[in-house]
Amino acid sequence: MLMITEWFIELAMGFVGWIGGLLPEGSPVEDVMDAQQGLVPELFEFMGVLAGFIPWMVVVPIILIPLLVWVIGFLWKTARTVFSHVPQIGGSG
Repeated sequence: MLMITEWFIELAMGFVGWIGGLLPEGSPVEDVMDAQQGLVPELFEFMGVLAGFIPWMVVVPIILIPLLVWVIGFLWKTARTVFSHVPQIGGSG
């Protein structure tokens, strides 16, 4: 007799197997990275079509500015941590 947890695990594994059976055979990496027939050129073409509906000049800075602030903060915190280990500078002598 199965425990309820085992039953849920078997149910989830069956569902994952069913979803995997629906996917076509092939190498997804080659399909995506192929510059002639892949999904990347289709994505850029689709984004160009959406330019009439999505203001990319507004969306791109909205995405890039927080990312840039995060990177600067990460680098600042990393530099502070590194310099805190240097004697005569950081104080942990």
